[in-house]
Amino acid sequence: MPRLTDHDYLRNYELLRSHRTRGDRVFPLLKVSEQQAMFSYYSFHERRARAELLEHRRLISRIYPSLPHEAGRALKRLGHLRENPQIPRAVVKRRGRGQPKSSDRFELAFEVRPEPDVQQLARAFIELARFLRASESESARPVDPESPAPSFDGA
Repeated sequence: MPRLTDHDYLRNYELLRSHRTRGDRVFPLLKVSEQQAMFSYYSFHERRARAELLEHRRLISRIYPSLPHEAGRALKRLGHLRENPQIPRAVVKRRGRGQPKSSDRFELAFEVRPEPDVQQLARAFIELARFLRASESESARPVDPESPAPSFDGA
């Protein structure tokens, strides 16, 4: 298997950086470990000079010898996902009328970010608070004194 040259490493860095700064929505389709491997190896979340990038590559490869291989596999999978897009895993389907509460299932996809996006975190906490408030108000409904009491004796 051919080794990654410095030229290829720098080209991959620029490619990943351009996709990242454009807000490419393919990254969340990768596993968190794959995203982390690419961030750690290519360090594309920051603008760096050529010499600094190559020094980072040498240092990180010495500390984590398997990281270049892991990042290469993740980069290959990213290219495959870009060519063959899949349905995003971050789709949340809301429950429709008449559907049981058990249909509130959804899947999450995670996007690794070296610096947290404070706006997205704030929106997530607001949505969580709304959800919790709605479920609390639903469970705290007053009991109608006219309705018959539930029977627990098996009858």
